[in-house]
Amino acid sequence: MRKVACTDGLYVFAMNALSLFSGIGGLDIAAEWAGFKTVAFCERDKFCKSVLAARWPNVRIYDDVRTIDTSELPAIELVHGGYPCQPFSTAGEQRGTEDPRHLWPAMLRVVQGLRPAWVVGENVVGHIALGLDAVIRDLEAEGYATRAFCIPACSVGARHKRERVFVVAN
Repeated sequence: MRKVACTDGLYVFAMNALSLFSGIGGLDIAAEWAGFKTVAFCERDKFCKSVLAARWPNVRIYDDVRTIDTSELPAIELVHGGYPCQPFSTAGEQRGTEDPRHLWPAMLRVVQGLRPAWVVGENVVGHIALGLDAVIRDLEAEGYATRAFCIPACSVGARHKRERVFVVAN
């Protein structure tokens, strides 16, 4: 946590966040609203990287979650990311841990290396039946208390249901 002076002389504490599977930074905008400062991203998609670089020009963008060296990062209070949904999606083959795009273990490795106070994961509703119990078990084995929430997009004003699963761990 960093102590940051406000214009009225009061102090607030800014917390560092690491964004994995960042996309165009939607979760990062929400994290900023909550008082976090994104200190690094991890995203492979070229277009998404260009959006992140334009919006956060001085923030490092890692290319592969599997090769992040956690020792080169500052103290991190939040690790968050929407790890790939293809292994769990009802629109796909639902291969779970057998899918080469199953990157939850790589996100867990980063969490283990950084030991943030908070971890937030996001995925498709198909994850509930395929793999969510392992994610919760992994986080609890690391000493985190966890909760999973299913939130449909229509609950925040979207015109479609599109349910998403969020795992929040502290």
